[in-house]
Amino acid sequence: MGIESATTVAGLNASWPLGTDPKSAGDNHLRLIKSVMQADVFRHDNIVGTVAGQTPPTGAIIEQGSNANGKWTKFADGTMIAAHNVDDVQGVNVAVGALFMTNTSITWTYPVPFASLNTFQASATRAGQFNPVGAFCVGTNGGINSAWRLWSALSISPTASVMLRLFAMGRWY
Repeated sequence: MGIESATTVAGLNASWPLGTDPKSAGDNHLRLIKSVMQADVFRHDNIVGTVAGQTPPTGAIIEQGSNANGKWTKFADGTMIAAHNVDDVQGVNVAVGALFMTNTSITWTYPVPFASLNTFQASATRAGQFNPVGAFCVGTNGGINSAWRLWSALSISPTASVMLRLFAMGRWY
């Protein structure tokens, strides 16, 4: 009986063991199958981890992380989602026509750069207030960052706090 050698499921020979091989040698095949399955099949402890950006990607299926610029989730297919909360935006009180806006923009540098950016959006709210507040993008620097300003139909006290929620989705490789 030949000794099969494999490190991946794809490397296992479906024709082995041969029908003519002694049954006593079957335990070697069982050990090989167990070894390959432990190394090559995704399971709870290796689904979430570092995903290496190459084609095809290697490592885990999902990678999650965070830093001062927000949180991200990378998927092995190249999709990445990023989010960030800015909890204390103030000064939505500069009159621009019939609306009020922030005097300056808020720049969000993505927690991890995007290779290509498909969509980005923001929402803004005032805790406990029924005062329509919105956000709009005033510029983007590709997959690096985007700049936002807030608007409101009513002037908001310069010291009132507005919560800004930012979201982006695209590809990381």
